[in-house]
Amino acid sequence: MPTDEDQINILQHDDDDDEGFILATLGDVPLSDIEDAWILDSACTADVTGNKALFTKLARTQPSTMQLADNSTVQSMHVGLLSIQVDKGHSLDRPNAKFVPNLKKNLIALRLLLKDGFELAKWDLDVAIMIRDTFVLRFAHHRGQYILRPYADQINSCLVRQPTPKLVQWHLRLAHLNFGAIKQAARDGAMEGMHLSKSDLAQDYNCEVCKVAKARRMIYKNTKPYRTQVPLERVHIDKGGPITPPTFGGKMHYELYVDEGTRYKWLFLLASKSES
Repeated sequence: MPTDEDQINILQHDDDDDEGFILATLGDVPLSDIEDAWILDSACTADVTGNKALFTKLARTQPSTMQLADNSTVQSMHVGLLSIQVDKGHSLDRPNAKFVPNLKKNLIALRLLLKDGFELAKWDLDVAIMIRDTFVLRFAHHRGQYILRPYADQINSCLVRQPTPKLVQWHLRLAHLNFGAIKQAARDGAMEGMHLSKSDLAQDYNCEVCKVAKARRMIYKNTKPYRTQVPLERVHIDKGGPITPPTFGGKMHYELYVDEGTRYKWLFLLASKSES
């Protein structure tokens, strides 16, 4: 749910009018990111949009003056029906959505969804999910807001496969023979059945396989490993065991310390690894 630290822009209805509502939009999000999306608003008491084209029915009502957070005011003079296509088989109807000219965001009221029978099934940092029977609304988290993007049919596209040029076909048949040799063989008629026109010989082609085959590994500069000359600056430790047979003192493990600077070694015998 929204926190007190989130930035809030408030639109509030005047107390003198019959129906009051508050709109709150969180954060500063580029309009291009949410132009067609609907923002789930936990403080809003009405569904609001500034896009008149979204309405299927729109009726004129008494003006409603709303005060913005910067003390400026806007008016809503229309209420109507709009439908949000949620998926291929479901659309969300909002019969009393308000049209606010110049409003740049589409807001959908959380409390109205709850009133319409939707239940909040999940709310975390990634998604807010509301369910009513088999109707599922999924609001994805996007830059501090939970947005519902309308469903759009994916246009079936057909990929047209272009024929492989003849020069490339011979290049592949001859185990990636270079193009210069293939063109020379075609001009000389050295190979039976190789019929390449002038346009075929004029073509150019970059073979990725040939590029990889000709690539050379970069030379790595040989560097000597650093070895300290200062005593006890770097000490290496090694543990081993169990060893058989055990020592006369019953030790079956050892711990070896090697000073890198002086190559001095310490060896400790242990009855178990827990003694280290």
